[in-house]
Amino acid sequence: MTHLEIRNLLSPVSYAKGSKLPAREWGQLEEGHYVMVQREGEPILTGEVDARTKDGSVFWVWLDGGRGRIAVYADEGTRVWLPKGYRLEAEEEVAGAHSQTEAPGQPPA
Repeated sequence: MTHLEIRNLLSPVSYAKGSKLPAREWGQLEEGHYVMVQREGEPILTGEVDARTKDGSVFWVWLDGGRGRIAVYADEGTRVWLPKGYRLEAEEEVAGAHSQTEAPGQPPA
């Protein structure tokens, strides 16, 4: 593997913002869902949900690019989005039958 290939593996992944996810809906997040998180005055971080509290008030995200794990709290200025094209399972059930090309919390195929 070349130096360039290694650097590309470690660089942050770029996603477009999709649906904003209010704190009251964080309880729908499951392990493996991809999210975008922004705290007041900080850049947007992307990664995969690792775990959440039963009530959904806190969840943990493994950040893309090997940048560690963060806890996300519903405090003033914290915003969470699903990347464009991603959907939570509950949203899909409301919209109708599951699409065979989309998995919950995953991008369309």
